[in-house]
Amino acid sequence: MKFTQQGQVTVRARYDEGDMLHFEVEDSGIGIPQDEQDKIFAMYYQVKDSNGGKPATGTGIGLAVSRRLAKNMGGDITVSSLPGKGSTFTLTVHAPAVAEEVEDAFDEDDMPLPALHVLLVEDIELNVIVARSVLEKLGNSVDVAMTGKAALEMFAPGEYDLVLLDIQLPDMTGLDIARELTRRHTREDLPPLVALTANVLKDKKEYLDAGMDDVLSKPLSVPALTAMIKKFWDATDKEESTVTPEESDKAQALLDIPMLEQYIELVGPKLITDGLAVFEKMMPGYLSVLESNLTARDKKASLRKGIRLRRRRFGRAASSATTWPANPVAGSSRLGR
Repeated sequence: MKFTQQGQVTVRARYDEGDMLHFEVEDSGIGIPQDEQDKIFAMYYQVKDSNGGKPATGTGIGLAVSRRLAKNMGGDITVSSLPGKGSTFTLTVHAPAVAEEVEDAFDEDDMPLPALHVLLVEDIELNVIVARSVLEKLGNSVDVAMTGKAALEMFAPGEYDLVLLDIQLPDMTGLDIARELTRRHTREDLPPLVALTANVLKDKKEYLDAGMDDVLSKPLSVPALTAMIKKFWDATDKEESTVTPEESDKAQALLDIPMLEQYIELVGPKLITDGLAVFEKMMPGYLSVLESNLTARDKKASLRKGIRLRRRRFGRAASSATTWPANPVAGSSRLGR
């Protein structure tokens, strides 16, 4: 659309004998000179606009990659165009008809998850971006509270189906919020209260005793999240959302590739790059505070501040809800040396 400032773009499709699918995209844009029509399928080539239209943007690899894919599917991409008159791109692919219909077997695991109204209580911007995107991609609507006070003010019985509580907030802990909610309301009026923590194995009993219904480990795992939702809303799924020693070991890895791939597949690469940009802005401040404490004379204060900073910030911003979960312990240990 970017080279068609006015007029129209028309898409046509047909299926021909010989198992060929044909797609045509015709626009009324600036057109392509004859001597450049073969060049546009070369890697990194871009048509230079001399008619005052929108300048070319991007990397110039889209058509080259698309043609390779089309040829791998037994087809091709061609173009016909006149400068100032527009262009028509034709895509053909070999697509044999299916011999017989395949009936979808009913599988309870394929049943859609319920669409929930979720209250996400989290004060780190990067964590909010990622967690909210994951929840919304799974079909949920999300409200965000960045302090405990805001969470208590926003909550009302019947308003939310699920409350996700970060444990460490600026004004109070997630445990404080859970205790206050259970004090104010009966259990029948409360939705599931689920803690979000990077230390799920050590403190899970404490969270449950404080009124939490479950605990999710950071970084937020899509399978763990869906299992938790099924646990409370799908009577056919009785599996407890527990964390195994193997999963705990994986959380200590410098980079959890399978989880990164899950997030990319679910939320798309743009969120990953946006999150990295936020992460890069946040980390210099955290690192400078940690480094200044490490060089201070009061080693006890340095260690105490470093541990608190690592738990509140590194463990959450760099490992908790980001889609590229890195282990802050290894990084801070190297810095300390």
